[in-house]
Amino acid sequence: MESSHSRDRNTLLKNIQNIIQENFPQISMHGGSAEIINLNPADGIVEIKLTGKCSNCNISPMTMELLRERLPNLVPEIQEVRVGTNNEQWEPSSDLQSSENKQKPF
Repeated sequence: MESSHSRDRNTLLKNIQNIIQENFPQISMHGGSAEIINLNPADGIVEIKLTGKCSNCNISPMTMELLRERLPNLVPEIQEVRVGTNNEQWEPSSDLQSSENKQKPF
């Protein structure tokens, strides 16, 4: 049986995914994807990895900055967005890593 914590987390995850798809169409339009790799609702932190063509796109830094600025305004539960690409020496925060937190790209 799914706990209310899991339901709330899954609802928040789907909400974030939908908002990224609706408000950042350039990610998929340019052949990239955004993968939520960690979500910590208790701390309001989400970690996103831009993959595919985003890894080599020269406007990825602007997309990452927009995600950092806009997502907390669009999703009240999110206080901080950490975002990177496959090309960076970038690892998810160890304090957020767990098999429960890893998500598939959308």
